[in-house]
Order: sequence, then structure tokens, then C-alpha cells
Amino acid sequence: MLASEMKDHIIVVGRGHLGSHLVDHPRETAQPYVLIEKDSLAVDDLLRAGEPVIVDDAKQESTLLDAGVERARLIVITSNVIETALLVTKRARERLQRNRHARRCRRRPKLTFHGAHPSPFMSTSIPRHMQILEQVFGSIQRFLCELLLPLPRAA
Repeated sequence: MLASEMKDHIIVVGRGHLGSHLVDHPRETAQPYVLIEKDSLAVDDLLRAGEPVIVDDAKQESTLLDAGVERARLIVITSNVIETALLVTKRARERLQRNRHARRCRRRPKLTFHGAHPSPFMSTSIPRHMQILEQVFGSIQRFLCELLLPLPRAA
């Protein structure tokens, strides 16, 4: 399976000593994973076996996108280079925040107004006003439901 098509997979950055052991586990248990390694010699055996390996620099945002960072369940950074660890963490977080924001914006109902009036309240149609108010209050209610967690009940 291609990395760009995976969901709920594990992304392992770097195949050093720790990375090798981490890759062995999902291979043995048939869990989806992607390995990102810059050194093609270090992953030659996995490439020949047809395993999902991306030979590229994990510090590049395009590499993380190719690995499916937005759909991954877990990202494990095993690189000994602190710059790599910091940049991968930063870019993955930024991408996930942008993705969450985009999903949140898509879920909001869009209010569309017909006619020449820029404001819906300049219209003379009372039923239309009620429909718009219901949409607005529904949006507010869905937004609050997403933000608030259920409060524990008092005994």
C-alpha cells in the first residue's frame, strides 16, 4: 500500500538502532507503517522487500505529506539529530493544526442570502429571518458542543 493512501498508520522517522526495532514490530503484527529515512543504504533491504519506505529528508514538509502525516495515528522520531527532531515535530504540529482548522470550517453551515440586501435583516420576510436565526443558533450550539466536555454530575 502506498503511504499517501494509508490511514491510522505509524510514521517512523529514522532507521538507527531504535528505528530498526520499532519498524520490526509493525511488520510482524501487520500494522500499517511508513519509514522515513534519508540514507538509502540503510533501508535497502526494506526497499527490496517492498516495504513502505520514503527515502527523503523528514525535515521537508513535502516528505511528511507523502508519509500521510495528517492521517497518521502515531509519529515516532528516532533520529539522533536534534534539528531533525525539532523540525519534524514543528512541521507535523503545524500541518495537523491547519488540517483541524480546515475541517472545523467545512462543518460550519454557510449562511447564504438571496436578494439585493447585504444584510438578511433588511428584508421584509419574517419567516426567512427565523430560518436564518435557527441556522445561527444551530451553529453556535454545535460549536459549543465541540468545545465543552460533559461536566461530572454531583452525587
